[in-house]
Amino acid sequence: MFDFAIWILLLLVVGGLIFIGKRSKDSLHIVQLEGYEKENYKKWVDNNKEKAYSFKKSSEPVKKALVFTDRAKRLYIANLIIGF
Repeated sequence: MFDFAIWILLLLVVGGLIFIGKRSKDSLHIVQLEGYEKENYKKWVDNNKEKAYSFKKSSEPVKKALVFTDRAKRLYIANLIIGF
């Protein structure tokens, strides 16, 4: 019984990390497109609530791909640590 509980916990942790990682990448992409400006990101979220809070992937083509610069890497890792 104890082994089963550990496996369930491990599954939840891994699933949570995958979910948080995916959502973090999506948000980081928008932040990067908005020039890392908090106010611009807030405006984008206000104007695109359906995209910002949706769980499904948009079928629209991406204007510019996410680039993992040093700044983006730091933000992504910090978000993973804080988010979980």
